Amino acid sequence: DDPLFKELHLVIIGSHGSGKNDIGNAILRKKAFTSPSFFAKHYVKKERTVFGTKVTIVRAPGWSGELDSHENHSELKQEIKDAVNSFEKGPHAIILAIKWNSNLTQTTQATLEKLLTRRFWEHTIIISKEDLKKTNNENIDSLIEELNNRYCQLPKRSSLRNSKKLIEDIALMIAEKENVPLHFPVNENEKHDESHEKNNLLQSVRQKIQTLEELDAKAITDRTMARKSIKRLQNIGRIYESFDLDSTLLEEKEEEEEEEEKEESTVQATAEIHPKEASRHLGCAEMTSTIDASQNATEVNSNFNWKPSVSTYSEDDLRGWHGCLVNILEDLTQEQFKKMTTKICNMKDDRILRVHVENQNPDRLAVVMIEHWGEKKCIIYTRDILKDIPRNDTKIINLILPYLQMIEESW
Repeated sequence: DDPLFKELHLVIIGSHGSGKNDIGNAILRKKAFTSPSFFAKHYVKKERTVFGTKVTIVRAPGWSGELDSHENHSELKQEIKDAVNSFEKGPHAIILAIKWNSNLTQTTQATLEKLLTRRFWEHTIIISKEDLKKTNNENIDSLIEELNNRYCQLPKRSSLRNSKKLIEDIALMIAEKENVPLHFPVNENEKHDESHEKNNLLQSVRQKIQTLEELDAKAITDRTMARKSIKRLQNIGRIYESFDLDSTLLEEKEEEEEEEEKEESTVQATAEIHPKEASRHLGCAEMTSTIDASQNATEVNSNFNWKPSVSTYSEDDLRGWHGCLVNILEDLTQEQFKKMTTKICNMKDDRILRVHVENQNPDRLAVVMIEHWGEKKCIIYTRDILKDIPRNDTKIINLILPYLQMIEESW
């Protein structure tokens, strides 16, 4: 489904050590911000398209202790103001990074209000690496309440699903603001036409409602069919409960054991009549099987550098699969890409509806595939489809092979 916003402009502010870099990196799904803001004197701007939304983030320098109106913070305050003004219409939101033990004093809040006007609270979202609702910090609890609960916790684990939820939560909190502009210009006298953006937002909201209603209707239908099947199977179970199934199974087991004893007797008799011939044939068969298996393994290892490994992967290990899949899709020719989308839509059991696949760029298609199948199935299905297209060249194999190894699969 389409995102609520085609573009999002965000500014991250907060004291030193409040997690500004981690928040920015989690939103952009890459290590865009690396240098600690403690050493930074100027704001940093990074952008990336994430789940169909072009996200631009400006991280302002942090402060220590209280942010006050004294001259020693004059350059820092100017940088914060410049960070907000770096967007022509102003940012959609100001993200205030807070730690569980942060002391956001009245002095700091008053300084921010003087710097950015009191209106900036209407566009502020609090994000923290900890669950602030369990800290019993009355100052933070009160602030979250004043912001109409515009707060979310940074996911502890970086996964595709968690990252998408973080972006959606931020977009929803921006869209839910009432009687205020979508953007925050520091200069209250600046007026910008937002009619086109608001119209696009309305269309996206309607599309999401329609999609969710369709999913809800399908879920109800599936539940109804499942209940009917369960009822029929329960009736069948009651029919056969009167039979002594244990005695039947016992008879079958005895018959199997008799057959096995006959086969063993035959082999033993053959070995006694022709001991050398039996030994020679059995030895050749085992040797041939061993040689064939060794040659096959050697061929696979030498061609694709595959090494058997123990399955110790976790969800975090597969988080780079999205980027790898995008690289694979981008390397396909137009004809190969078309073949791949066709095969995705025509799969027997796990097909994806054509409406979700057609006219998607590689980044968006990768998101759809992972959301529908999950990382592990997606890796396996991608391998199978690439073989059918076919794309069996070394470049493609080297891209997908590390992830196949993680899930104990081979090319």
